[in-house]
Amino acid sequence: MTAMRSTLVAILLIASAGLHAQAALLVLIFGDKVATEKFHLSIDAGGNLPLINGIEGDPQPGWHFGLGTHYNFAPNWQFVGEFTPLNSGGLRNIPQLNFLPDSIEDQLSNRQNKWNLNTLHLPLMFRYSVTDRFHIASGPVLNLILKAEEERTARTSQGIEVTFVEDIRDRFNPFQFGWNADLSYSLSDARKGKGIDIRLRYNHFFTNILKSDEELDARLGSFQLILTFPFILNEA
Repeated sequence: MTAMRSTLVAILLIASAGLHAQAALLVLIFGDKVATEKFHLSIDAGGNLPLINGIEGDPQPGWHFGLGTHYNFAPNWQFVGEFTPLNSGGLRNIPQLNFLPDSIEDQLSNRQNKWNLNTLHLPLMFRYSVTDRFHIASGPVLNLILKAEEERTARTSQGIEVTFVEDIRDRFNPFQFGWNADLSYSLSDARKGKGIDIRLRYNHFFTNILKSDEELDARLGSFQLILTFPFILNEA
């Protein structure tokens, strides 16, 4: 079990660069120190499939990485709070927000437009264990926009492909409030009955992603596939 734990932690550390790897290392060092019979920390990582409601666009997959806190407050019931500073993804073939001068726009063709996003994701969920291995969870979620870029590719009248990248974070609402729900399955009884979980989650946000002075009315959503690795007390 120790070898399995070390291998999985190494994979997560390698997959998570910079600040995210440092955060994983802190959990590795201190996760067992703060754990009790009712409380433990986890490392969470996986893939995102962003969705958008209200306007046309195609999803561009991304990644997420974060830390989880787990508190058992009643038999079969658990409160789960997560801090996910890396929650990336994009939307392709999305309406254009920024425009170049007409003298330049008129010379461009084969335009493609994309939004590149990263958010701080803060879910707060109540989880119920249907069995030892199957669990359901739901609760509110808050998104903070950390990065929003508009990436445009086009071809000039001379046949040269050009790319424009602009920061459009000021066109977005900084916060989105929503609700999520997920299903999880424990792959193993890793330690003290807390297994390595694989989870499928859907997030839906009620707040317009764009500010009120924008003509577009768009709501974000996403599917997430999550691997959760717990850090809890060793068996006595």
